[in-house]
Amino acid sequence: MALDYLSYHGLTTYDSELKEYIQKEIGAAFAEHIVQEDSFLSFPVIGQDSAVYIDKTAGKIYRWDNSALKYYVVGSDYEKIKMINGNF
Repeated sequence: MALDYLSYHGLTTYDSELKEYIQKEIGAAFAEHIVQEDSFLSFPVIGQDSAVYIDKTAGKIYRWDNSALKYYVVGSDYEKIKMINGNF
């Protein structure tokens, strides 16, 4: 078995298995901390500090604050911002 990993074929197989494993682990971590919904109304009543919440329809990104027990917008679609630096 050790010799298989030392050959070109073995290294290629090991490389692809390693990449697949890493992608699977990152994907699982991503899914736990990124919540995407069609509306902010679908977010959980009590959020998690470690998660980011995305409202796909409005194009806004929220974070949960455990102290204030509410969501704060941390990102918005630039095209939907009405006023920047006092200019419309």
